[in-house]
Order: sequence, then C-alpha cells, then structure tokens
Amino acid sequence: NFTCYTHLQCNRGPSPTCLDWSEICNGQIDYVDSEIDEEHCWQLELNECNDDEYRCTNGQCIQRSFVRDDTRTSECTDGSDEVRINVEQQNKFRTLSPSFEVKDSTCSFSFLTNSCIETRKDLLLEAIDSIKDSSISEECWVACRRVMNAYFQDKILWLMICHNNPHIEIINKICPDMFYISHVPFLFGHIYLVHTRDDSKIFANEYFQPLYLCYTNSHYDEFFFHQPKIFFDNKTCFRSKVAMTIMITAITWQLNYYPLVFGFYKQLKGYNSVINYAPEMCNRSNMYQCMNSRKCIPVNRLMDTVNDCPQRDDANMAFINTAALTKQLKSYFKCEISNKYIHQSSVADRKCNCEVHPFKWCEDESLDITYARKNISFQTICDGFTELFPIMIEKRNEMDETECELWSYEVGCNLSPMLNCSTNDHICVSPDTNQLICLPITKANDGKIACLGSIDETTLCHIKYEVSVHSKLYFGNTTPSLCIGSGSLYNGYSSCKHGDDEQFCRTTNQTGDTGRVGICAKSQIKQDIKYFSLDPIKKSTEDQINHATDLSLPAIEMSTHEYKFCCHRGVDLRVWLNDEKDLTTSVCLCPSSFYGDICQYQNQHLSARDCKIKFHIYLLYATRPKIAAKNYSIHIDIYEKISLVYRESLLLPIVFTKYYSGNRCEIVDNEIHLALESHIVLSQWIFIHFIQAINNSRPIGATTLRTIPFTQDSLTIYWSRPFHLVVVELHTKVYYLAVNEKTYTQSIAFVQR
Repeated sequence: NFTCYTHLQCNRGPSPTCLDWSEICNGQIDYVDSEIDEEHCWQLELNECNDDEYRCTNGQCIQRSFVRDDTRTSECTDGSDEVRINVEQQNKFRTLSPSFEVKDSTCSFSFLTNSCIETRKDLLLEAIDSIKDSSISEECWVACRRVMNAYFQDKILWLMICHNNPHIEIINKICPDMFYISHVPFLFGHIYLVHTRDDSKIFANEYFQPLYLCYTNSHYDEFFFHQPKIFFDNKTCFRSKVAMTIMITAITWQLNYYPLVFGFYKQLKGYNSVINYAPEMCNRSNMYQCMNSRKCIPVNRLMDTVNDCPQRDDANMAFINTAALTKQLKSYFKCEISNKYIHQSSVADRKCNCEVHPFKWCEDESLDITYARKNISFQTICDGFTELFPIMIEKRNEMDETECELWSYEVGCNLSPMLNCSTNDHICVSPDTNQLICLPITKANDGKIACLGSIDETTLCHIKYEVSVHSKLYFGNTTPSLCIGSGSLYNGYSSCKHGDDEQFCRTTNQTGDTGRVGICAKSQIKQDIKYFSLDPIKKSTEDQINHATDLSLPAIEMSTHEYKFCCHRGVDLRVWLNDEKDLTTSVCLCPSSFYGDICQYQNQHLSARDCKIKFHIYLLYATRPKIAAKNYSIHIDIYEKISLVYRESLLLPIVFTKYYSGNRCEIVDNEIHLALESHIVLSQWIFIHFIQAINNSRPIGATTLRTIPFTQDSLTIYWSRPFHLVVVELHTKVYYLAVNEKTYTQSIAFVQR
C-alpha cells in the first residue's frame, strides 16, 4: 500500500510502513532506531541564496523570477514560492495520478508524513496503531482495542477473546495500570501515547478521555511546566490539557484522537529539536534566535504560520515587524500602507493581514490593486486620483499626482453644439444659473468652485488609495458638505438641502439638451489597471484555444472485462499472452521517479532545469543507489523523430549546474582548493567567508559552511559571486586568510596551503 524510499536502511516502524522521500529533512525523526533521516539537514538551515535567488522555506534556492509565476507548479518542493495550496489542489493530491506537482512536492497535512498523498497518512496511522505493547497480554490488548473502537487486524482473535468475557471484565483482571497505545512513538520520533486502565473503562461508556504524552527528551518540560507529571517506563508523562471528558462523536479511535494529537503536534513543534544549535550557527545574520531558547531558525521561516520557536515569537507578526529585522526580510511581501512585512505564504491566502482603512481592501489579497499602487501607469498620472504609494526621489515624496501643474488638462471637449467654446475652455454647469458655460482652464483647481458639483476642483471628493473610485460630485452648500455619485443626480430623491442634485438634470432632460450625458451621466467605476490592446479580439483566448483543439476523434470501443488497478504510479497495462485462451498479465509502466514491478519504490533523481528555463525533465542515475563519491555525467541518446532510428549518443562530463552560473550556465565557478597543514586542529565543519572590497563603500560579505571528514586534510569550494578575500574560520574563532586578490577574475582556480 506504500511507495518507499529504500536508499536509507533503517526501521521506519511496523510493516508495511517505510520511509517516503518527503520525510527526509522534514524537521522530525521518522525512524524508530536512528536519526539518519535528519543527519545532515542542518546544512539546509544555514544555506544562503544568491541575491537573484529566492530562499524556499525548506532552505532550497530557486531563481527569483520563478516566484509566483505559476500556481500550478512550484519550484520549491514545499510550495513556498507559490500561493498556498487550496482545496482544489489538495483534492488533486488525493489521487494517484503521476505529475510533477504531486511527486516532487511536500505537504504539511499531517504530523505523520510530509507526503502529498493523503492516503499515506491513513495507512501509517493504521500500521502504527496496530503495534501491541509488549508488556501486556494479548487478551488485554484485544479488549482495550475493542472498547476504543480501534483498528484490529485479526478479527477472529478479537471474537474469540471477547466472545465469552466482556471487555471491561478482561481489562479489570488482566491489564496493568498504564500501557502504551502503540509501542511506536507518535510524535517527533520520541513521544508516545499512553492510556490507563481507567481510561479504557471510560471509553466503554462512550466517553472520550484525554491521553498521556510520555517522552525521554526534556525539551518539552517547559510546555508542561504547570501540569502534574508522573513517570512510566523511565519516561516523563503529562496529561493533555483537555481537562474534561467529552462524548465520543466519531465511530473509530483514530477519528477521535487524530485531531487532538495533531493539535499537540502544532503546539510542541516549537520545542522539538533535531539540530545541535551551536552559538556559531545562531549568530549568523540569516538566523533568528528564538526568545528564551537555545533554538534558532532561518530568518525566512519567520511568520510562515508555523510555530518553530517555543514562545511562538517567530509567528508574532507585530513583534517581528518591530524587532529591527526588516533588513533581513528582503524576500518577504512588504505592505506599504501598513508598513509591515508578511511571509510570502500569507499572500493571497484568503486571509487579510494588511487591511487598508477605511477602504476595506487588503494589500496582501487584492494584488491587482496593490500592483496599481506600486507601479506608475500613464493613464493614472495627474487624473486627480492619488493611487501610487509615495516614492522617495531626490529627498521628495513623489506620487502620480505631484507636479501636475505641468500636466495638460482635458479641454475642448464640447458636449453641446449650442456652445462654441475655445480649445482652452472646459464645459461645465454654472451653479448660479444651471446653464452650460465655458470655463477657462486657468480656473481649474484654483480653490474656487465655479462649476456645479465642483467638477473644476477635482481633489475635493477624491480619497487617497480608494478602491472603487466612482465619479463623484461635491456640493458645499449643504451642512455637512456632500460628495455624491453622479448616479444620484435626478433620481427623484434630493440628497442636497436645496435640491441642487435634482435641479439641473431635470431641466436639461426636459429640454432634451443633455439627457444622461456629461455631469448627468450614470456613475462609472474607475479602473485600477487598464490594459492596452493592439487589435480588438472578439473571442477570448480560451475560446480560441478550445475551438482550435476541437478535433473529432473516433469512438473507442470499451472492453467489458473487469479490471483492477495495481500500479502505485504510472500506467497499468494489460498484456495479452494468448488471444484464444484469453490469457493476460498486467505490467506497470513506471514514471522515471519510480521503479519496481508495481512502481512501489521511489527513485533517486535530479530535476533538470536551465538556469532561467523550466524543463520538467528527470535525470536518473545509472545505478541504485547512487555512488556518492562518483562524478556523474549526462548521457543523451539521439533518435530520428519519425522512424526512431538511432543516430548517436552524447556523454557530457559536467558537474551539473551547481558549479556553473550565468543566464545559460555558461560561466564556470571559481574553484578554491584549500590544503590544510597538519598542525591545524579541525572540527567537523568550518566557515568560509568571501569578502568583496569596494572603494569608499561597505564591504560585501557572504559565508558558506563546509564539512570536513576526520580523515581528510583538504577541501574544494566552488563560488560564483565576486570576491577579493577568502577567510577560513575554525570553530575556535581562529581565522586564516586563504585568498587575497586585488582584481576579481572569473572562472579561475586557486590552490592555497
């Protein structure tokens, strides 16, 4: 029932459970007897990306141009570069259809796995829940499972034990005072769920009883500080914070307990730690030190809706925005009006984090409006509406409505053939005579109302950053003054005290002069963004595509044979062995990321990508598993497109794109080979600082961390960014100058002792 990653050999739990690739470096121990799945993951925590790259929440680096470019496919395996996954996409992950977005993605739907296949969670829960506590008898185990409505595989044994003796009687006579629900840890690889004998009695009466969480790791003591504790099997145990019993509403134990355990997972996640947080790690500029804790996290995990710190200060948006961290939040979304940063995962998530008062729109949700506020458009310059956020230019706040005295106003628009106005006049209605007049443009925006509705004073009814901008008119002879939409003119209801809003349009409509045009026209909403078009298209792009792809296909005769899908991934084929005897067999055509007779094993592979272009191609290793010490090349076979005749093969001996840079990966990275003297006392890891010296400016520094095996006395680093100095830092705070170059040169090799 599982697909498995078998290239790490350890105990994941009871059969048929196994490791999924998404459970490697997921921040928690998933093996029962080893921590190998999290062994080297601290390197991802410290990973820094280039200036033109975006750092995913999991530490992966992608091209910044790929961020928010395609909601259907994420470049970050955790999906943090795109809008948070919605319900429709979650349903897609519930299927077994092979696709890049399912196979190469991680999800946080469950505390048991990071797989995006939801059925994996159910299978894991069922398998873990079926492991009997070795300290209790079979009879006690079966009886307790019965009263808890828990999963039990051996139905015959269940009936045999419970047929003659009621479960409660068996529990009272045989069961110990406390026992494990499962002998496998449920949370973080070391937190167990424990019940008491009395808990089972409460379950028998269809009531829900809080469970005990038991562990040997003291990291969680702070969370349970104010709660009474007991000891069981050399473990510290606490009752959950649910203080009262409640009626059981679900028909199974799993459905009752899973939401509660998931809630504990979210609360305890900040206390969980699989990394030894040394001061050298937490003092780095890209790390955030959690309050009152040794734990530190990468800055890009701040405010990501996940509580990574014990005190939850990493999720406190108000605190982070006032804690002098804004310089480190360069990859975050900046809310200009509310002047705060939010995590990219909180953008367009249907939850308003940056509301603009009093207009009831959100900078982080109404992205089209936000774009219009941040990018100047020709159509919005000096139109009387302030839409662009202030931009500091030569120590002045400039907007789309500043220096408009140099901008030409719309004049000479003669709406009535009865008037002969010059090209320097603007037609409006006199508030004194209710007649159309020619107003010189020099009197526009001079602070004196000369037209009905104050249309010559365009700023009176305009509010900064308003969303639904209607045509509004100002009437100052009422108390208080009114701004009303032109749709309220001549509507049979007087909004103004003296009926000014009804008088002119009634008169002109009776004479047939203007009707519902000009000042009397119906209110219109001003567009935030207006797109140019070169040639009007009658049909939408979608209609044209649908029409172009509307091809008539011959009907396919469906087979009446019953057929059961047996492949975990890929395409299930039915092969006829003998037509006369109707003998068939099933084979699976696996996608390249899986192998095995039913595609049950997850393959080691690389996702191919140009430095700027997505290809969605898998590169497979020639052997399983890959040989870590071996240098690999890309093997390409070339065939004729139509005849499929083989032409030739290419063998490209490159070290992939990790040692190349540039728009087309055409620039070879600098190579620095460090040979370390025998008297230098090394630790398992060292920092290498690259410093770019700039005249009369602050130096630009970047740091990488490398591990050195104890049996090795040399190290090779590849670096793509400019630098003049290379400094090696040991864990003892001893520094060595490795490279000193006055002039930076690309694609050269350094050998230093």
